[in-house]
Amino acid sequence: FDLSDRPQMICAYSKNIGHLDDRCSSRSRYYFDEEEQEDPRMKVFSIDFLNQKDFTKNLMNKFSEDELLKSSILKKNNANLYSFFSNRVIIPIFSSSNKVFGFGARTTGDDMPKYINSSETKVFKKKNILFNEMAITKNLEKKVIITEGYFDVIKMHQNNIKNVVAPLGTSINHEKIIEIVKRGFECIICLDGDTAGRNSMLRLLDNLIKDNNFELGVKFVLLPKDADPDQLIDNNEINYLKDTLKKPLTIEKFIEKYLEKFSLSENLETQYKGKKFLK
Repeated sequence: FDLSDRPQMICAYSKNIGHLDDRCSSRSRYYFDEEEQEDPRMKVFSIDFLNQKDFTKNLMNKFSEDELLKSSILKKNNANLYSFFSNRVIIPIFSSSNKVFGFGARTTGDDMPKYINSSETKVFKKKNILFNEMAITKNLEKKVIITEGYFDVIKMHQNNIKNVVAPLGTSINHEKIIEIVKRGFECIICLDGDTAGRNSMLRLLDNLIKDNNFELGVKFVLLPKDADPDQLIDNNEINYLKDTLKKPLTIEKFIEKYLEKFSLSENLETQYKGKKFLK
């Protein structure tokens, strides 16, 4: 069978088997209230909440065990099949041609890891895929905003910022950025304002500059300390976010801005880090 079609078929089928109950719906509202779930702007992402109870049984009535295992919807522990994404908010991953070819999911409790994705297949290579990649195909402004997570993309989309994509729980692949820039797009990197987000931007910058295929066309946004787009929107700071995205920093300005804290520091170790970064 054509493996690339299975996630698409499973996603469509799961929407029609009534696997959501009231308990699951209420838990999915941990992220989205009832009005948000009915918002047409949300339906484009086909978000749902998987309940283990009937989901596996219903899928087994429609698809073979081999198909379900290869699609990464089900996993096998010894002889027992189980839903890999049970009791999580599940988010289908669409290709640029608008076909589902994988899934991402986030727990609504304390389960770890917080985010999980489909296992890699012949067609589902996480480092080469961006969540909401259709936004690039549909984008007439030739400008793409890259955030860290699914919920940044979704919340921004709700607020009519639709040209947003995110990596699939991995670090941003600089080669993917170069590919997008070569297609004539400006890439605006808008990662979280915590230490991990800052370090991710520095790693990305380093990889871009070292790549012989790199072309100018990448800019950076520095969010407030420990802030992320999802959080800013929840705190009614959407106007601040929009204004910040309108004034991204060029690579030169980003380096200059970042090094300010090193040069102004009285701590010798901090100054050393700045000099090391400058090299």
